[in-house]
Amino acid sequence: LTTDQTYVMNINSNSILIDQIGNYDHVTIVQNTKYNSIGGYTQTAMPIRGGNNTITMRQGDPNNSSSTHNMMQVDIFGGGGNTLNLTQTSTAGQQMLINITSSDNNTVNVSQTSAAMSSFTLSQTGTGSTTFNVAQSGTYSNVANIRAVAAGGSFNIIQRSH
Repeated sequence: LTTDQTYVMNINSNSILIDQIGNYDHVTIVQNTKYNSIGGYTQTAMPIRGGNNTITMRQGDPNNSSSTHNMMQVDIFGGGGNTLNLTQTSTAGQQMLINITSSDNNTVNVSQTSAAMSSFTLSQTGTGSTTFNVAQSGTYSNVANIRAVAAGGSFNIIQRSH
């Protein structure tokens, strides 16, 4: 993690902790309330080790006006061909921290919708090609921080205020 990634929201309820190891796994997580957190059992972030996995995570409820304070932390190590579909919807305060190390040909789809304060931080190192599709919408204070070192791929970022 870089110094830009050191701030992590204090989530005190609705935590899911997973360490995923293996290939061709399909994982779906849905959290529809407030103060949601997805991370790893033995570390802060949810590690994904292996290839050709499909991970779908959704936090928040667009019909719940008190759906706030969502946090996702994911680390991808090795393998390749993973697809992440990550969605956060809330009235305020959501954060995603994604770290990809030595993993090729992944697709990361991110959607954050909030009235305020959406934050997405990505750190990628390695030689593989990864496609990132990031969409943030809200009234103000949306931040996308991307750091890619020695990695190919494409970045599609849409930020809009409404």
